[in-house]
Amino acid sequence: MNLRPSDIVIRDYSRTRAWARQIYEQGKWIGAQWWSYYDSRWTSVGLWDSSKLSLKDVEILSLEHPALIEASRTIVRRIVEPLPARSS
Repeated sequence: MNLRPSDIVIRDYSRTRAWARQIYEQGKWIGAQWWSYYDSRWTSVGLWDSSKLSLKDVEILSLEHPALIEASRTIVRRIVEPLPARSS
């Protein structure tokens, strides 16, 4: 399969879904990995077979977590406090 970076890092769901299906239908891959649209240091993963995965670590995220703050700045999104639940 001859994919160029512009074929992968694109925000056209129908096109990315088409190449993902072609990879899946080859039957020899459990997924695909590529760099993020937002930041090439980040990895995006499409996974079809999770049976080979194992949990390595769990980390609780807060709105003040450095990774969340960096991500919000990178993708240019504000972090806002959720609205309190209404009582009936």
